[in-house]
Amino acid sequence: MPVAKLKIDDPRLLAFATSEEESDSASVIIELHAPPGEFSPAPPSRDYFGSIGKLIKPRSFGSEKKSAQSRVLSLHRDELEQLEHDLKKIISRPLTRLESAEAFIADVSPDELREISDLPQVGLIRPNRTHHA
Repeated sequence: MPVAKLKIDDPRLLAFATSEEESDSASVIIELHAPPGEFSPAPPSRDYFGSIGKLIKPRSFGSEKKSAQSRVLSLHRDELEQLEHDLKKIISRPLTRLESAEAFIADVSPDELREISDLPQVGLIRPNRTHHA
């Protein structure tokens, strides 16, 4: 199976994908291919602020905060769900879902990596590296 080279931009990961050694595995970040979402929170209504901008009644912001987070995280929720479903069919090991990054981390074999690179909803595939500050 050929490798979708445009989805793998790291030369070492591309070499890994073309290798025949199936006992090896690599940790990769698999990004969702989706257009960037647009999110702009609504301004507070005048019910909560007086004419000079002072808060006129106390309220709990817990539900609004959760609602705003779910709106941000649901921009491509269906596509992310579909990608997770397809990845679980290919990858034998557990996935880590990165909801806000719209990506997954997985340990894959070269054969699995080649299959993943053919999925239409996959954007870039990058090595999962440890960064030191």
